[in-house]
Amino acid sequence: MMNFIPIFPLSVAPYPGKVMALNIFEDRYKQLINDCISTKKPFGIPMIAKGNLENIGMLVSISQIRNVFEDGRMQISVRGEKIFHTLEIIEAMPDKLYQGAIVKYPHNDRRPQPALFNSTNILLQRLFDLSNMAYPVEGNSDSSLSYDIADFAGFTLDQKIAFMSLLKEDQRLEYIRQHLMKVVPLIENSVIISDVMKQKGFSLDNFSLN
Repeated sequence: MMNFIPIFPLSVAPYPGKVMALNIFEDRYKQLINDCISTKKPFGIPMIAKGNLENIGMLVSISQIRNVFEDGRMQISVRGEKIFHTLEIIEAMPDKLYQGAIVKYPHNDRRPQPALFNSTNILLQRLFDLSNMAYPVEGNSDSSLSYDIADFAGFTLDQKIAFMSLLKEDQRLEYIRQHLMKVVPLIENSVIISDVMKQKGFSLDNFSLN
């Protein structure tokens, strides 16, 4: 099924079920947000990477209007609803400053994969232990948590777009697991090197460029 939605292209977008803050200051997007508020309808965030508009994006709803300033600027929060694929960009619409798009919503498999979730979860916990940070992910493998985990996996923009393109829970968990299997050993090695340097009395404070 194809649908028309107003769009707000960005290089960032929340995952399904996640909330993200937005600052609205361009006239076209002030109009878009006001239209969505008055009609109580969502809008789309197509992803931008390296100056190019990707064909994948996130449908979002406005979850909170945090501030409205005298000049019309706004601070809002949006919630990710579902992934879409862009079929056609509508560059100009009557009486509208913003663009629209014809999109379709692919099926997104959210079924849990307990064994894969557990192995991925262990790696992420190790990452946070090495960083001396409290582990932020709540829940268990009885629900789809790949998007919760991905929020903290440290993806680049290209990796995030690739991850959002995966429409099965086991594929997403495996993508995160493979990423963490590369990242965690690098951090472990850097921690070991830092500890050795401290034991031997080396510190960046001991060195000067003068």
